[in-house]
Amino acid sequence: MMVKAAEPATREGDMALVKRCLQGEPGAQRELFRRHFDRLLASLYRVTGSRHDAEDLAQEAFFEAFRSLRNYEGRALFATWLDTVAMRVAFRRIKSQRANSARLSLVQDNEADVPADHTAESALWAREGLRKLYEILDGFSPGTRLAFVLHEIE
Repeated sequence: MMVKAAEPATREGDMALVKRCLQGEPGAQRELFRRHFDRLLASLYRVTGSRHDAEDLAQEAFFEAFRSLRNYEGRALFATWLDTVAMRVAFRRIKSQRANSARLSLVQDNEADVPADHTAESALWAREGLRKLYEILDGFSPGTRLAFVLHEIE
């Protein structure tokens, strides 16, 4: 089965999809999800350092966004509003994990994450650098961590 590629996100296109979502059209939700998932996933990956955690947070962020879509006023781009929702979701997760003394799953030894042009040695160095970065970020308060990632990495 071939999946139709998502149309590029535009203010007008997103607003039309939001209106269709509010009218209960499931296809509109799927299209908004397709348009924004990859970008949102990349942002959340940079916050968490884990593809698995980022995917979970992205799905949770979309769930929360669709649940509170009536609150979107259209003053900002839909992508900006969705980013705000996602960062709140990420903040709550980080704060909750910290309260439970759980650590984020940081850098996974998944060869799929290593670009094809990397040698084994450079991949090892990159993974070690990421591990150290996220170890340091783990020591930050949730708010400071998000602010740092959004300002310095994003």
